[in-house]
Amino acid sequence: MFVFFPCMHAALLPRDLPAGALLLDPGYLDEPGPEAFRPETLPLDPATARNLVRDSLNFGEQFRAPGDLAAFGLQEALAENRETASAIQAELTRRVSGAMAKDVDPAPAQAQLALLLAWFYEERFLEMAGLEQGLADSWQRFGQSLGLAPDEGLESEELDRAVSGLSAPLLGRPDYSFGVLLEAAATLLPAEAVLLTAEAELAAGWRESGLSPVPAAEAGIPGLPEGCLVFRAPVWRLSGRRKAPDKRPALLREIAVAALPAGV
Repeated sequence: MFVFFPCMHAALLPRDLPAGALLLDPGYLDEPGPEAFRPETLPLDPATARNLVRDSLNFGEQFRAPGDLAAFGLQEALAENRETASAIQAELTRRVSGAMAKDVDPAPAQAQLALLLAWFYEERFLEMAGLEQGLADSWQRFGQSLGLAPDEGLESEELDRAVSGLSAPLLGRPDYSFGVLLEAAATLLPAEAVLLTAEAELAAGWRESGLSPVPAAEAGIPGLPEGCLVFRAPVWRLSGRRKAPDKRPALLREIAVAALPAGV
C-alpha cells in the first residue's frame, strides 16, 4: 500500500503517482474520500476530532502562522500554556482513555491530532489559493475591459500594478514540520504501508544524515515508478531525531519511504 506524504489533499499531489497511491485521512470528515486511507486504529471519532481541532485552533491563535501549531505539536503546546489548553487535554484524556487514562498510551491520539491540524491547515490553504485565483481572474477581466489584452504583453502581475499599484500575494505552498508529521503518520499507519514523497528537502536531509537509498528496482517493492529512490530506516532517524526514544516503540520500527523522481 502506497500512502503519500505529507500532503493529504488531492489538489496538492504531484503528477505521475503510482497506481493506487492513497492520501492519508486523519479522520476529520465523517467518511473518508475515495482516494483516501483512514487507519482503523484512529482513537478519535470524527465529531471528537472536529471539536479538538476547533479548540486547538482557538488556542493556536497565539501562533504567528496557521501551520505553527501543528509543527509545535500537542505535547509542547500543552506545556507552553497549561491553563488555556486544559480543556483540550481533558477532552483528549476523557474520550481516548476513559476510566483507565493512566494506563493508555497517549501517542496515537497525539499523532492523530497533529495530522488533523495539518489537514485543516491544508483546507484553509486551498481556500485561500482559490480566493487568490479568483482575484487574479477578476483583475484579468478588469484589465481586458480597459482594453489591456494579454496579447499586448501585459502579464497579470503587471496588470495588478498598472491598475492599483499593488500585486496580489502569492501563497506558494503549505509549510510542514516534516519530522512531526512523519512520526504521526508512522504511529498510525500499518506496517505494510510505504510512504511516497516528492519533497526534495527530505531526500537531501536523509542523505546528509548518512542514510543511503536504493533504486526502486532493487527495493523489492512492486509498483514503484522508475527513478524512485527508497530510504529504509527506523522512524526516529527519518524524522530527524538524534537518538532513539525510549518510550516511543512506534518510532523504533523500520519503515520505507520512496522519494519520487520529482523529489530525488
